[in-house]
Amino acid sequence: MRIGEIAVVSPHAPAMRDFIRNVCDEVEIQNDDFIFGSLTVSNQLLLHLYGVNDISETEGSSWELVSSKLLGYIILFNWQESDSIEKLKRLVDNLEYKQTIATIIVAHVESKVEAIPEELLNDEFKLSGACSLTFCNVTERESARQPLVILLDKLLAQIG
Repeated sequence: MRIGEIAVVSPHAPAMRDFIRNVCDEVEIQNDDFIFGSLTVSNQLLLHLYGVNDISETEGSSWELVSSKLLGYIILFNWQESDSIEKLKRLVDNLEYKQTIATIIVAHVESKVEAIPEELLNDEFKLSGACSLTFCNVTERESARQPLVILLDKLLAQIG
């Protein structure tokens, strides 16, 4: 069986934990700053999801070992929280040098999206071509799995 590794990065630990709990079949490790879960996609593919609060705090030999093998990043932020856009900008800036791999930016929404925040439309906030933006509700299993499907589709398109 092949194993693929994906990092889920978010400054919002509760949303990140909900996302990984709803996406994965099993959560194997969990503490205040880190969560690790696995999802069996098929009898040939197992995905490991590593959830961390802030990528800048995880720099070091163990994270560098994991990040060198990642299939992609899922960056999660809370759409309804006013400070989320600033935190998102910092996360994207910290990942800028790693943008050679697929990245999905996920806005957690609990209900219908009413408006796009001006900060996302601002010229100062730019995403590389490796990034996509999507929405989901991390507390609903089917909704939470959609960003993972988008990431896997993006990876398959790169090799196809």
